[in-house]
Amino acid sequence: MTVIRKKVTIPIDDTLDAILFGKITNESFRDYLGNREDRFGGGAIVYAENACAIMKSNIAVVTKLSKDNEEMLTAFHGKHTKLYTIEDSLTQVSSVQISNVTPFKDEAFYSYPIQNSPFNIKDLPSDKTYNYIFVDGAQGDYDVDLIKKCASMGNVALDASAFIRKVNPKTRLLEDRDYDLIKELLPYCNVIKLTYDQCYYLTGNVRTKDACEVIKQWGANEVLVTKNNILCLLDKNFNYREEPIAEKLNLNRIHLDTTTFVTYVIQRITSDPITSLYIACALGTMKLKRPGPLLCRKVDIDHVLKFFYYFKPVDIIEPVDDDSN
Repeated sequence: MTVIRKKVTIPIDDTLDAILFGKITNESFRDYLGNREDRFGGGAIVYAENACAIMKSNIAVVTKLSKDNEEMLTAFHGKHTKLYTIEDSLTQVSSVQISNVTPFKDEAFYSYPIQNSPFNIKDLPSDKTYNYIFVDGAQGDYDVDLIKKCASMGNVALDASAFIRKVNPKTRLLEDRDYDLIKELLPYCNVIKLTYDQCYYLTGNVRTKDACEVIKQWGANEVLVTKNNILCLLDKNFNYREEPIAEKLNLNRIHLDTTTFVTYVIQRITSDPITSLYIACALGTMKLKRPGPLLCRKVDIDHVLKFFYYFKPVDIIEPVDDDSN
């Protein structure tokens, strides 16, 4: 008997999890104890890409630097990372100085001694993606029209600092000064990430939950707020939750918010908000355990999730629509 077998071709979806925009920088960091870390090939984009590499996410990175500094690109090492480099006349230079204001509070001073040209629409890759992620920065890093264009093709996840902070032309310090521009961009954002201080100055609300609700009413779909070692989330259904990062150490907090922000956005492709928040906190925990970009194994992340998050009471924060009636 002749058996005729039907050949089935399974379509392969080449859609990326995310396209990340950010400038690789010559970065220096000094904590309030005087410890100094210099990274020739640093910046928020490196910390974001490392987090994606740990999660084995399929991503593309769009970055900008001068031709003389191409060796900085070795900071990107993800097996599933596509790299698009844009040549500029300058490579961005940044520095972070942590000052211990009181025994219980520290303050970060960010500066851009050198800022190169902004990303614009012509820098947009042709790859299909679920998310366009714009990491920490300042005005002059991203063109407004680029954000709006990406919103027409996929979900936009934006670190609000990139449009709130300005470079002081005299001191080169980054200052939170412009809140009107971020209000204009909120309707284009699927996820907006802010600091607690930015929420307060933007809305006038001391309570984070109240501030998040105002920001969501202005147009954002989901609001993620970083408050020291706590992540605050208002999801698309107005459910609010705060989750602490299990590690209390704060000496390695540089770009912690970038690590957790990017992790949350990537996880939301396949997970509900609370699971995505747990995973973001777990990667944040591992980030705080050592200086520099995230470097750990997946088994380490699973260990943190198991003993600090998955044993919590079951909590469903996205209502399920019942269409049976």
